[in-house]
Amino acid sequence: MDISVILATRNRAGLLEATLGWLGTQRTGPVTWEVVVADNGSTDRTAEVLRRAAGSLPLVAVAELRPGKNRAMNRALEAARGDLLLFSDDDVIPEPHWVAEMAAAAARWPDDDVFGGEVRLAFPEGTPPWLREPFHPALNFARYGANEPEGPTARLPNGPNFALRAAALAALRFSEAIGPDGTPGYAMGSETELLERLRERGARFIYVPGAVVQHVVQPHQLETRYLLGRSYRLGRGEVRRRGGRGSSAARLLGAPRHLWREAASEAAAGLASVLGGRERRLAAGLRLARLWGMISEHRAAPLPRFDP
Repeated sequence: MDISVILATRNRAGLLEATLGWLGTQRTGPVTWEVVVADNGSTDRTAEVLRRAAGSLPLVAVAELRPGKNRAMNRALEAARGDLLLFSDDDVIPEPHWVAEMAAAAARWPDDDVFGGEVRLAFPEGTPPWLREPFHPALNFARYGANEPEGPTARLPNGPNFALRAAALAALRFSEAIGPDGTPGYAMGSETELLERLRERGARFIYVPGAVVQHVVQPHQLETRYLLGRSYRLGRGEVRRRGGRGSSAARLLGAPRHLWREAASEAAAGLASVLGGRERRLAAGLRLARLWGMISEHRAAPLPRFDP
């Protein structure tokens, strides 16, 4: 098997159905491939969607009932047979030659093991232009791309579109201490944590501009409450991925003092922005939410450590 496309899903049958439909339009040529979907305990019509998709796709469906996206991804890895593992999400629109482009890039760079494709965003109709701009990481939504040719890049790929050679992954697995886990305040950064471990082992990242997916942004994901929660989760993930490194800073109430100072400054900026329009208020709120996520994660003990 040349390529295994791997994704996890939980109670998003409509999005999954659309993504599997787009995967059915792939023009893979001589590339042998499969789609491995790990159902992380869905209670909606996900099982029905998977049954129907198996009639038109080289689909392998597995189940992981314990909550946690990374648990589901690790379960999918047990079933994957591809020499190249192509990771994505259940809410993407892959271009027709996505699989073939990634396979071709891996052949052109035989001495490298990690490949990142372009991620564009598919916004809901009527999204204001200012919300389409990633003025804060919470608004990035895994966007990935650069004015670079195919080849080595210093930038880590993003979750909806990256590939690893199975041999390079070896015994490594996604950390089950990070990523979506069924709780609203989880620490984000599951794919990033794995890629950072690979970088520490000396892996070089290859940018593949020809392998393109669109990441679907849902209307509720542009609401202020959702974005603030996303920024909070990003902050928690930043601290958790470091595993407590740099924790020698002077502390107050369990968190580094400088974070409290920065949070106080952002709170003051937020008050000053009350009359400044939604964009300014949101920017201040996102910065404060990220800092509060970092503070909250520092105060949780013990901080997990990861073996690189």
